[in-house]
Amino acid sequence: MAAKTYRLKVLSAYGVFFDGECVQTILPCEDGTRGILARHEDCVISVVPGPLRIQLPDETELLAVITGGYAAIDNGALTMIVDTAERPEDIDERRAQEAADRAAEALKRQQSKVEYEQTKASLARAMARLKVKNM
Repeated sequence: MAAKTYRLKVLSAYGVFFDGECVQTILPCEDGTRGILARHEDCVISVVPGPLRIQLPDETELLAVITGGYAAIDNGALTMIVDTAERPEDIDERRAQEAADRAAEALKRQQSKVEYEQTKASLARAMARLKVKNM
């Protein structure tokens, strides 16, 4: 028996990252990861930087790193709007490591509350990219 599928659309600031049928989507959320299957109830989910896993109907998996955004399930379809979405092969590991090092160093310096939160977000994005690159 074939697994039930649903429509997934992942939109980033750079265009459509994915638009098609899938069996399951695993999203990074503030409280961990959340898996979405067909017939999930309607809801809106805040997503954070981290790995996005999309299980396709042919049983392959598409892996990506996403940054913050939202996911909305409406009438059985999942739409994600994220700042960025990248495949592992598109990540420059050296650049991501340099960004992580800069952000970690900046966290050690005194900053305003806003600067501190921006630096934390930069570090989270860089660490998410490195994690997905090395999966």
